[in-house]
Amino acid sequence: MARWARYNSRDDVIDVTVVDVAASAAIIDEIFDEITAIAKRLLPRKTHVLVCLRNTTIGTEVAAHYGERMAGLQSLVRGTARYDATESLTRVHVRAEVVKRGLQGSKAHLYPSREEALAAIRRGDVG
Repeated sequence: MARWARYNSRDDVIDVTVVDVAASAAIIDEIFDEITAIAKRLLPRKTHVLVCLRNTTIGTEVAAHYGERMAGLQSLVRGTARYDATESLTRVHVRAEVVKRGLQGSKAHLYPSREEALAAIRRGDVG
């Protein structure tokens, strides 16, 4: 059973919930492995990933690994929106990795709430 990610057919997104976590490389791999497995099952159709990062820290020591895994996911999904990223260090590292790797037009798509992130996906702003 998946710990972090599940497909939400109502909203047609892969919902990822990462709350109260100090991310390590192993946790990042677990999360991205789950997202990748779901995304591959949905192919040839691609969907968006919607990630809650409440109280989650992606520290300097794992930021590049997070960026590598993000880059590897791009061919399988339409885009990723993140919300409720309450830790400033996490927001900085997500933005830096997105820009450094030229992902999603160099836009991190960080939103205050799930509703705002989902609205951005529906408007076509994410992808």
